[in-house]
Amino acid sequence: MSGGFIPTSPSASSSTTLRDGTPVPAPSQNALSISQERRLIAYLDEHFLSINKAYKKRHQPDAPLPSLISYINAFRPLLSIILLIPPLDPSASLRVSYLLRLTGEFTDTLPGYGVSASTAGDSLEELVSFLNLLDKGWQAVLGSQRWDPSSHSGVSMTSAGSGALSRPVSATDKIRLRSIIMSGRERIEEWVRRVVHVEPETQVDVASSFWRTLAALGDIPVPEREVGLDDEDAEDLLEAVMVRIISDLAWGASNMVNSVGGRPRARSMTSWAHASYQDASSQRCCRGIGSPPSTVLTMRPWLSMSIGIGVRVGPSFLLDTTKDSFER
Repeated sequence: MSGGFIPTSPSASSSTTLRDGTPVPAPSQNALSISQERRLIAYLDEHFLSINKAYKKRHQPDAPLPSLISYINAFRPLLSIILLIPPLDPSASLRVSYLLRLTGEFTDTLPGYGVSASTAGDSLEELVSFLNLLDKGWQAVLGSQRWDPSSHSGVSMTSAGSGALSRPVSATDKIRLRSIIMSGRERIEEWVRRVVHVEPETQVDVASSFWRTLAALGDIPVPEREVGLDDEDAEDLLEAVMVRIISDLAWGASNMVNSVGGRPRARSMTSWAHASYQDASSQRCCRGIGSPPSTVLTMRPWLSMSIGIGVRVGPSFLLDTTKDSFER
């Protein structure tokens, strides 16, 4: 793949290479052009799809990614390319969205691998190393820093050749990230206890992953009600938000049928979300909009579920339809 940002072979512009020999382009001080963005999106989507297909074949004799170590190494080129997207608008949002996707998919699918006693130590060492790199990457992204592949750390932008410095990561993305990390750490810790038998200090290393990211996230502020927004406008806005999140949740559940957890998980998720949505709607109708905090608390359970499973924006269709299809 060509286009300057993603080289196909080592060159003078490459500052380093990955473990598999993939060249990593030098950090850029310029925003990506439209053509570079298109090529980048195509490259990332293609490789995410390739990893997903390989993951589904992990138990087959000719599996492309038969072990946890091979699976981790398949994500390393993606992580490096994503982090090297310059923190300059308008392309900076790609870095956040694709890093969210990588974090969610990796932590969600990781427990699908088994680890033999003979490879447990090396596998956990590789896992801790990758989680540590991912943690440092998020620290740089949350700080709107460019990524230095040599030091594996974020570096402040001294100047922007073209494009404006990116705006801070939105509260919505921060909430989603925190949810992905907390649920992901829980799955990994449970997987280590159930599948991997290693020294206790190694488990502590895994359990303490993402401490930099969580420190950078801090307390995520809840957006306050806009001044001058009357109850009727606020009600319409809340209704739109509720429907959008639930429709995205339904889209995620429909795609979950053939993924980790399968149909039972999707059925359980949609049924629970449906009940929560009805409860939230009835409380809103009975009490009116009220103060913003009460509205946020009412929405929080199924909002957290939606962002916790890594749902991306998809086609809008009713949750009732999806729920009925899973209950047949």
